[in-house]
Amino acid sequence: MKARIRKWGKELYHWIDQPDVSILGAYHGENVGDLALGNAVCELVNQAGGTGSLQDLYRLERQRIGDTIILGGGATGVENNILRLADGYSDRASRTAMVGMDFSGDFADYSDEALSYLQNVRYISCRSKEQTKMVGEALQREDIQFHYDNAFSLKGTGNPSIVRGDRTLGYNALNLFMMWTGERFEPGTPLEEWYRKVDSPILPYVKRIGPAYIRVLSEALSAYQGMGYKVVHIPFTPEDSLFAETHFRSQTDTFLSYSSNVNDVVGHVSNCDRLLSTRYHSLIFGVKCQIPTIPILYAVKCADLLKDLGVKKKLGVERTDLVDETQSCVDQLVDGTPIVLDSNQLETIRRGVRGGIEEAYRSITQN
Repeated sequence: MKARIRKWGKELYHWIDQPDVSILGAYHGENVGDLALGNAVCELVNQAGGTGSLQDLYRLERQRIGDTIILGGGATGVENNILRLADGYSDRASRTAMVGMDFSGDFADYSDEALSYLQNVRYISCRSKEQTKMVGEALQREDIQFHYDNAFSLKGTGNPSIVRGDRTLGYNALNLFMMWTGERFEPGTPLEEWYRKVDSPILPYVKRIGPAYIRVLSEALSAYQGMGYKVVHIPFTPEDSLFAETHFRSQTDTFLSYSSNVNDVVGHVSNCDRLLSTRYHSLIFGVKCQIPTIPILYAVKCADLLKDLGVKKKLGVERTDLVDETQSCVDQLVDGTPIVLDSNQLETIRRGVRGGIEEAYRSITQN
């Protein structure tokens, strides 16, 4: 109820005092990774002298949207979202930027209306090189930019509740190919029909990945406990907490409560001695904080990130390998070489992201 009251209050505020820049995304507070994307954009807009405000992309009709729009990145570039913007705000396309985007895999099959709108958007950047190439070819635009995920530009390490130095293993779990029925998690995914439609090679694994993921992670966490690690779960959504507490209770010493405060979650990660990541932004936070991280590559975007960073994909655990090579996946999570980037590379990434967001803002505010 408190979250709803805050949401309604924010929507009322936007009607009373319209922001200069409407930063649109999945900012309803249910995913701290999404909030990290928006906070990064908002921080730089405000530093540049603008008045940026996070507004929920999925409640456009309830808000007063500014004349200048930034779509704040991440997996918000699905066709339905683009069509909603095209239907209601096509007259503002020249004052619209999309930064650090991750468009749907069937991008080339978007409707003519969606593609036409995107051709007129002033500035577009993608967070993977593969996406940048795909979008540029589909839109026949040579000005599509690449920079890493917006969250890399954020400063600081927050206010951690974890005390480092006592061999702390942090991990993030999500309901990978497991669906909540209201009573329990069952194997499967809402994307099964889409996988069937496109004849995806992942289709034979749909009912098998979830149970294999639980087994692999359970064994890995138990192994870390046996080595004397304090095991802490760091949720990035409320559902992460429910899933972890359901399946990893005996392998976890501390379950942190979900927080939508990005700085706090970055702080939790930064005070781990080692991290097993699943969600994309748990991987980013681990890399950004230079915590030795071994990722479970639950989605293509995770593998794309490693590729763009110049990191060998074998340092992560592929989702199909959870089924086909279960024991080797456990071994990788426990004994594998973790990912740690040096400070110079991270600073280059941070500057590149900040430069991209700043360029996007200038493009839609300067004549």
